[in-house]
Amino acid sequence: MKNRNLKAQLTNWSVSLVILAVGYILGLLTNNFPFFTFNNEIDASAIVSVIALFVAAVVIPLKINTYTSNRRSQNSIIVAELNNILELMGEIKSFYEEIYFTGSTIRLEDQRKLLFLFKNADNCVDALSEQLRPLAKFHDFDSTISLPFNRRVKPAYTDNFQQGLVIAEPDCLLAMGEMDKVIAQVKKLRYRIYE
Repeated sequence: MKNRNLKAQLTNWSVSLVILAVGYILGLLTNNFPFFTFNNEIDASAIVSVIALFVAAVVIPLKINTYTSNRRSQNSIIVAELNNILELMGEIKSFYEEIYFTGSTIRLEDQRKLLFLFKNADNCVDALSEQLRPLAKFHDFDSTISLPFNRRVKPAYTDNFQQGLVIAEPDCLLAMGEMDKVIAQVKKLRYRIYE
């Protein structure tokens, strides 16, 4: 057993000596025949090239990633707001339809609830309108969603929604049609965000 270990150690030593000798000989040969030369002077154009390489490799991708990340965050917030508006409009529409299809008379609580739902939706639409106003991509939000919601949808729903009355079919059809138009515009805007 000791002979095997001794033999393995001698083999390792001999291989190491051969590698060391080959390295020494190659060192002498390369010293006499240099393949590479190094210039100790620094050129100004080389410094500019290194800086430009650093900017192109590191700074520009970081800026692009930051910009796209901010853009995605902004788009996500806008989509969340639009989904909230759609949800509120859906609540208004389903509440109104429920009263219409049951044929019940409008109670004071119903009138208050409808006005409360419209107030919430109106606040969300106005807040989003303020946020989108500086963004050129959404320049038509006021004309396609905000103004029609306030000038056509809200009056169509609330003008004839009085305590003690029953919703007439023409009033219901008008209100539903106006709401459907605005809901369609909100959905278009939601999908247009990612263009």
